[in-house]
Amino acid sequence: MVREVDDDFEAALDPLTTQAFSKKPEERDAKAIADDRKAVVEELEMFTRAMRGDYLVGSLSAADFALYTLVALLWRVELKLPDLHANAMLTPQLAQWKARIEALPYFDKTIPPHWRKA
Repeated sequence: MVREVDDDFEAALDPLTTQAFSKKPEERDAKAIADDRKAVVEELEMFTRAMRGDYLVGSLSAADFALYTLVALLWRVELKLPDLHANAMLTPQLAQWKARIEALPYFDKTIPPHWRKA
C-alpha cells in the first residue's frame, strides 16, 4: 500500500503541485488543473475501495502516514489554487480516516511550523 501511495497517488498529485507551486497564476492551465484534480480524485476513490477498516490496511500503518502526508499537501495546494476544493476531493470514508489521523495524540507534533495556521 505504501508503494501505491508513493508511486500512483504521488504521480497523480505531482501535476497539481506543479501548477500550484511552479507556475505563476497567469501561466496556470485551468483545463489541466481540472484534469489533474480528476486524476487525484480517482486515486482517492481507489484508496477508499482498498481500505480494510478504520485505516488503510485495517490497523494504523506506514501506509496511513504516507497517504496522509500527501493528502495534507492538497490543503497547501489549495492555498495557491482556491478553486481546488480539497475537502470535496475526499470520499466520506477518507474524510473520516483523515479525522482519525488528526486525532492521534502525537499528531500535533508532526505539523511543520510553517504549515500551522496563525
